[in-house]
Amino acid sequence: MPIRPSSGVEIRQLIDALGAADDVRQEAAIARLAVLGPRAIEQLLQSFATATGRARAGMLRAFEGAADPRTLPAARSALQDSSAFVQTAAIAALRALLSARPDVSRDALDALVTVALDRGRIAAVRIAAIDALREMPPDVRTPLEAELASDPDPEVRARGDAVAESAGDPWRDAVAGRLPSTPAALKRALGAVRGSARLTELQRVIDHVRAHEGRDADPAVRRSGERCAAHSIRRSRRGTAVSRSTTCATA
Repeated sequence: MPIRPSSGVEIRQLIDALGAADDVRQEAAIARLAVLGPRAIEQLLQSFATATGRARAGMLRAFEGAADPRTLPAARSALQDSSAFVQTAAIAALRALLSARPDVSRDALDALVTVALDRGRIAAVRIAAIDALREMPPDVRTPLEAELASDPDPEVRARGDAVAESAGDPWRDAVAGRLPSTPAALKRALGAVRGSARLTELQRVIDHVRAHEGRDADPAVRRSGERCAAHSIRRSRRGTAVSRSTTCATA
């Protein structure tokens, strides 16, 4: 999509704001770039290599929100950044690409596994990569968990154990597209992570619900299911208790 001159100017200003010392200004720029999505990616990529570390971290967060396959090379290269902060932001951007088309998701997965097993990296970065792989199916997680079980770093080893113990977590399963058998079960899973679930996880669950309803329901039921999921997630983000007595809980 060609960028209108006015949009190009706005994106340039937002990119400049990513390196600002003002956290509020930076957060506002990240949020706006996430909304612009694909329209901003090309300019972000053009500025990425020469940006400051703080600005690169902000760009990577915008990449995470966009989940655009074009960001894969930049995110992978950022794993070699001298800043652990930038590396961690790159991991989040790669995590968002795990549901992209097969070639992109494969490369993102390979990069995350490599970081998780790299004993030359600091524990915080490796743990971020391990967490990014929580949603992977058993054929990916099991070999990783086996390697981490003998890792010399106690923090990494403990996180690997935690990932193994969380296998079968209904919320993680829902994020990965393995939805519970009933709307009520999904609401219970959502209630268990109320206030701690990432925005990207919530959006993925909505997308999976929409896809599921689109396959199995007539248009009226599909719209009802989408409203139910969106309503539950909005309530969860506000910290409101999830009621099981609503219509969609028994749908």
